[in-house]
Amino acid sequence: MFAFLSVTPNHFTTLRAWSVPGNSQREIPNSNWRNTMKRELRLVVVCVAVMVATAVQVQAALIVTAFESGGNVVFSGGGTVSLGALVVEATGVADSGLVQPAFGVFFLGDNPLDDAKTYKNTISGPSNLGPGLVHVFADSNTGDFFGVNALSPNLYFPNGFTTGGSLSGTSTYNGTTLNAMGLTEGTYVWSWGAGALGAADTLTLNVDANAVPEPTTLAIAFIGLLGIGYRRRK
Repeated sequence: MFAFLSVTPNHFTTLRAWSVPGNSQREIPNSNWRNTMKRELRLVVVCVAVMVATAVQVQAALIVTAFESGGNVVFSGGGTVSLGALVVEATGVADSGLVQPAFGVFFLGDNPLDDAKTYKNTISGPSNLGPGLVHVFADSNTGDFFGVNALSPNLYFPNGFTTGGSLSGTSTYNGTTLNAMGLTEGTYVWSWGAGALGAADTLTLNVDANAVPEPTTLAIAFIGLLGIGYRRRK
């Protein structure tokens, strides 16, 4: 279908449309066209606003969620990270996914070559994740390796990772619970760097047995619902 607008000096008057083949012509009433355009514009504006807000919220830092699923505990998350305020302390061995709550240690993601960099500087945040004293190693790991040792404190990222890049990883602990691992539910935030140079960043761990979807998932679902509502109104 092809369409064009008939225009007067003051306003749009009508929308004319042709369907091919047959070259049949029909006019869409001006009021209907305006109402349709208003609905579409509202939908676009809301969707863009949600996506922009989500991008700012999620991509500005690393966010990890620890939750229970199917009789297992899963650590999963990611985001972007700035290394600008951090200093490399060592390069070498670092285990894949593990947790030691009493010492504020958690790693997630796969690190099969034990190849990571340890970073230090002024890193502030909680010193433990709960009473659990024992190292608990993940049964399976996927994606990028990263984590924190709050006792040192140190941060760990893949060897070769560059500032501003994205990370995403998952570690699964089979047949256990957050409580059995010695984890205390809550939100734990480690921060480093400051201000104007863009070096400030954070790593957030949300420990929640009944975790809700991440902001990106909620945004996508919300946009989908808006689209369904719009179709029904039509």
